[in-house]
Amino acid sequence: MSARTDFQIDDLNLREEWLRQADLYFSYAEKAATARSAYDAAAQELSVVEADLSLDIRANPRHYDLDDKVTEAAVKSTLFLQKGVRRAQKIVREAKHDLDIAQAACTALEHKKRALTMLVELNTAKYFADPKITASSEMREAAQDEEKRRIRNKGKVSRWRDEDRGSDDD
Repeated sequence: MSARTDFQIDDLNLREEWLRQADLYFSYAEKAATARSAYDAAAQELSVVEADLSLDIRANPRHYDLDDKVTEAAVKSTLFLQKGVRRAQKIVREAKHDLDIAQAACTALEHKKRALTMLVELNTAKYFADPKITASSEMREAAQDEEKRRIRNKGKVSRWRDEDRGSDDD
């Protein structure tokens, strides 16, 4: 599968989506770990290049068009001008970009997992929900009429009971 389709959900095939989710996440997590390792190695290499050049600048300041008394600021400025440092910085930036993309893929798969969970919940609720009957206007009118009759009859019943009580006293 292509990277683009790995993040899409086939909502008609949720079972298969869930079955492959763990393997899919693991494969992208491995890529993220590899990218993290490459980034760390590139950052370490940049530090080594900077350290080597820093020592060389201090040992041979005239070779870098500096005075014999070299300040820390002069060393730092000169480092940024060196091709080796710029090359190493570019490699670090590219490795960081690859790491960010790999981490974004893992995050996208976490979002996909949550979306799958919600789809399953929605489908379960839909499949096992009580049937919903929408009341037509005739049904509503009939229910209102029945309610009115019940209220009217409630008053009649109580009067009838009052009459019965009166006849018992005689």
